[in-house]
Amino acid sequence: MGPTLFNGSNLWLLKPTEYNQGRGINLFNKLSHLDYHIKSMQRGVEQPSRTIKTPQLGKIRTGSYIVRSHQFVIQKYVEKPLLIDDRKFDIRVWVLVDHEMNLYCFKEKYIRLSSEPFSLDESKVTDKYIHLTNNAVQKYAKNYSKHESGNIIAFSDLKVSYFNSF
Repeated sequence: MGPTLFNGSNLWLLKPTEYNQGRGINLFNKLSHLDYHIKSMQRGVEQPSRTIKTPQLGKIRTGSYIVRSHQFVIQKYVEKPLLIDDRKFDIRVWVLVDHEMNLYCFKEKYIRLSSEPFSLDESKVTDKYIHLTNNAVQKYAKNYSKHESGNIIAFSDLKVSYFNSF
């Protein structure tokens, strides 16, 4: 495989299969880093507690937890993603396929965005506020809700002008 945008090497994403909400996700570009992340998660990696601010309760502290896994998904990281306002995004759409293969789409669709501008700078590869759009991760970012409430744009509010050229 030829060189990529990340310093001429490939960038990969490691996800433990038993977790959600961005827990245990790591980016890596070296086999030694993959080996380190897998061995760490097989032993169990403590995730630190965090302080979050909520409108209803003010500041609250979350508990720490252990990420332990023996099964993983490894996928190629998209190094030149489509961006909105220079930030990564994902599209959330719920659908139902019935037994006759009819497709029904729930009308409420939305886009989740990262809090920070996209960058492949080596010093920012581990920054989850750049690379993950999951709200469970983003709510801890200092720029959370800076650009739009809850880092979410309703599909109905989406404008083609949001997208950068690619």
